[in-house]
Formats: sequence, structure tokens, C-alpha cells
Amino acid sequence: MKSRNVLIVMAVMLLTIFSCTLEEVSESQTLAAPTELTAGQTKGGAYLLDPEEGSKPDFQYLYVTYNSSIIYVYLYFYQPVTLSWGSPYVYLYDTLDNNDRDMIIFPSSTSFEIRRDKDANGHFETNVYSGSTVLSYNNGSIYRVSVPKGVFPDIGSRRIWAYSMTSKDRVPNTGYLTFSYNNSTSILDKSEGISPDHSELELGFDDTNSYMELDYHNVVSGLSWGSPYTYIYDLSIQSQRFLIAFNSTTHFNIHQDKDANGHFETLVYTGATGMALDGGKRVTITFPKALIPSLTTKKIWSYSMNSTDRIPDSGSLLF
Repeated sequence: MKSRNVLIVMAVMLLTIFSCTLEEVSESQTLAAPTELTAGQTKGGAYLLDPEEGSKPDFQYLYVTYNSSIIYVYLYFYQPVTLSWGSPYVYLYDTLDNNDRDMIIFPSSTSFEIRRDKDANGHFETNVYSGSTVLSYNNGSIYRVSVPKGVFPDIGSRRIWAYSMTSKDRVPNTGYLTFSYNNSTSILDKSEGISPDHSELELGFDDTNSYMELDYHNVVSGLSWGSPYTYIYDLSIQSQRFLIAFNSTTHFNIHQDKDANGHFETLVYTGATGMALDGGKRVTITFPKALIPSLTTKKIWSYSMNSTDRIPDSGSLLF
């Protein structure tokens, strides 16, 4: 009878561990591997599954979650591993600032450092934080690091991936782990053989900020006034017409056409532009959501005066 009770208790414990979902971000619950999911977003977290490839270390999941004070980075492996310098690296790149490129390195399985590439030269020479690595369970197949959110206050806009110099494994295999906004919309544009040549226009917003991402088929060597313009027009309120213009590769302006005369004479915001991604084929900006309220009631398009390319070719992007 006693052995039967022990088996029941063990079964309950296992069920408790593996029934934890990623919708909850408490420390004890995020230790459970999200085995039933392939990729997705959670409340306060994002994760990706990597297929088993046989090399060692062989990534299974990259999972990042955070709250108002702390960030947790989890690395899941298909087999138990011993962490060492270069195996793995975890990269966290700011989408808007070339100087905020960070990398988590592991001098050993029990410690980690965060290095910053302040000069955007790939050297990661500045140590901004050191901490202890937590080996959670499964004989060394799951590791966790915790970082004060003040180290990455912009964690929600970071693009994240992990790479092992030893096995050459990467998670994800291509692209990045990102945190999604509550609402977003996008549209694709075919290649037309001109420069700049739009490939995608995307906008989204959360409770605080809005973002815009412009992707191109070719490398955009520089942004300039009129190349591109992005128009955001309210569907019914004529004074709610906005123009996003780039006065340089590194900065953008938002102008408002308050008199609905097409002049866009009122400068309402200036911000930093990100072109650190995809070798200069992607432009990203963020701005306060309150600046252009109710994006869901706007029609949006982008146009380059240099190439006369427009996205979409006709009509508008809508939420």
C-alpha cells in the first residue's frame, strides 16, 4: 500500500511539472518544457522550438520571459550539456540602436556574463552584467539565467537568437525570436527591380508604443527626405493625417497635416531609426502610441520619390 501511495505521489508531481503552460510566468512554472508547442508568443514571453539535429549541444527551445523587474532566458537542449565559452552565445540586438548589441556568454556552466558591442564592431568588449547560471533539471539539459530588467529595459523590441560555436547549431535556424505587439498588420510587395524596392510594410502597437517596419528587396544604402515617405491618414478625420519622413539614415520625423492642405507643416515627433538588420534591407522605428491614436482607423501606404515605388501598389494598408 505504501509503495502504491508513493507511485501516486510521483505521478502527481510529474503531471504538475508538465502541465504548466507558458501563459504563466512565475519562476516555478516556466521550468516546464513547452513540448506541445512549436513557436509562439505568451503573456510576457516568447519561445521557439528547434528541431533535433543530432549535434551536441543541440538546441531544443529558446525561451525568454520577463516582468517589470526581471528577465529570464531559458536554454533547452535535447541532451545534457556542459556550458562553456562560445557554446552557446545568446545574442540580443536592439532593433533601433546599433550601439545596443548584447551577447550572453558562459565562462562555465555556473556563471554568465553579458557583453555589449558599444562600437558596433563585433567585439563585445564591454561587460555590463555578470551572474550565476541556474541548472534547472533533466541532468543538465535546461539552463536559466536571470537578468535585472534595467540591463535590457527595451527587451520587448530585441531580436534574440542563440548559437553554439561547438556544434554550429542555431536557434532559430534563421531569423530571430521576437516579442509581438498586441495588434499588427502588414502587406507584401513584389520585386520590381528598382532601388529602393519595397518588399513589406508592417505596423503594430501595444499599450504604450507603435512601431513601423519597412523591408526592401535590395540593400538601402541610406535614407533621405522623400525616400521613403509613409502616409498615415485617418479614414474620417481630415486633421488626423500624418507623414513619416527620414531626414537621415539615423533619424526620422513625424509631421501632421493639421489643416488638411497637404503641407504637413507641423512637426510632432523626432526619433531614432534602426537599420541594423538584414544587411540594410530593413528599417524599423517606434514612437509613442498616443502620438497617432487609433491606428486601426487609419489607411497607410509608403512611397519613395527616388524610385517611385509604392507599397501597396494601389490602395492602402488597413488594420
